[in-house]
Amino acid sequence: MASNPLDADVRAPSRIAFLPPRELGGFALAIIAVLVLAVLSYTSLAERTRSAAKVSRALETVAEVLGVLSLAKDLQLGYRGYLLTGNETYLQPYAQATGQLPGHVRQLKLLAQDQPDLTMKVDALDHAIGDVMRHYAKSLARRHGAAGGAAVGAAETLQDVSLGKQKMDAVRELAAGITDEARASLARDQAVWNGAARSSFLVQVGGSGVLLLLIIAAMVIASREHRHRGTQDWLRAGQVALSARLQGDLRLESLGETVLDFLAHFLDAQRGAIYVVDGEQLERMASYAAAGAPASLNVGDGLLGQAVRAGRAQHVTNVPTDYFGISSGLGSASARELLVAPAKVGNRTYAVMELGFFRTLHPYDIEFLDRVSESLGVSVRAAQDRSRLESLLEETQRQSEELQTQQEELRVNNEELEEQGRLLRQSQAMLEAQQSDLEESNVQLEEQT
Repeated sequence: MASNPLDADVRAPSRIAFLPPRELGGFALAIIAVLVLAVLSYTSLAERTRSAAKVSRALETVAEVLGVLSLAKDLQLGYRGYLLTGNETYLQPYAQATGQLPGHVRQLKLLAQDQPDLTMKVDALDHAIGDVMRHYAKSLARRHGAAGGAAVGAAETLQDVSLGKQKMDAVRELAAGITDEARASLARDQAVWNGAARSSFLVQVGGSGVLLLLIIAAMVIASREHRHRGTQDWLRAGQVALSARLQGDLRLESLGETVLDFLAHFLDAQRGAIYVVDGEQLERMASYAAAGAPASLNVGDGLLGQAVRAGRAQHVTNVPTDYFGISSGLGSASARELLVAPAKVGNRTYAVMELGFFRTLHPYDIEFLDRVSESLGVSVRAAQDRSRLESLLEETQRQSEELQTQQEELRVNNEELEEQGRLLRQSQAMLEAQQSDLEESNVQLEEQT
């Protein structure tokens, strides 16, 4: 029953997988690795950004506190200088500090707005600074409104300065607390930033390593696929070239020489021989650089016989130096490896080849001989059938010639027999005539008597 072509496992181009499963899995793994690295890098970068922002804010907080302390110092020096000397020049830094301190305090509050403990301390510092500024303003206003009384003014001055010093000490203490907390926060944030930096470095190094491994794996897979395609192209080219060589009506001797010549050049073999299987005997068809190869062997003897029995190629490595040599006009050497391969069709072996090499054989060399085994077997079988047919034709022609010769001899014999019959008939007629004469003579004699 003829098979339906639609029953074969043939897929339409639209149903063919985009990539083979192994390559598709590799690309999926690469995409997952890139996504994971991107997430880790983003997380690490975000953590570093947050840490850097906290470090910057802590530094700004310390800078603002130092600015507040500097302005408070200018405020105190201007106040004390004016009270002690009465020189209004000291009121310039006092006025500048009075105008700038509220802005620095507001900036401190903005920096501490998401830190409850620091916000409380900044509020306390703001209250203390306000208390100092109110005390200084009240004292200066009283000093400007006082009428005479230097002794009283000196006493009041000492009292105001002492009280102002106490209030300023409170400001310094609060500022020192804020500075300590900001520096502690700065140390923590710097530690977090350093940790994030290390994590980011490790992520980058690890990601680079993973990507490098994936690139190397992709290169290996691509190289392997390239070599595989190149090997397949080489095998197909060899099959096509050998099939072209085997075209036409070739006798066994010509076929063997053609096959060995092609294999010697295509596989870079230095020595070879091919034997045809004739019952339990192996008869040499042809040889290549192996004049001393035996003319016949028994099936089962040696590697050739075992290859015929087993029906598969025999690969021999580390060939002994005295096994056989390969010589030329310039020198001689021993083969390194040996390959024995049968040429068969189905389960029947029609010929067997033996090739010697100076080089190391590869799996694709054996695969090539496996692929061309059937075509060689078909060619050998066709050559044998052609030889048998020619022998039968020659035998038939010889028998035909013998039959013609026999027919010619029979014709000559028949002619001789016909001539002899004619002569006998003539003799018989003569005898009959003589007998008639005798009878007449006898009648005459009787009459005379």
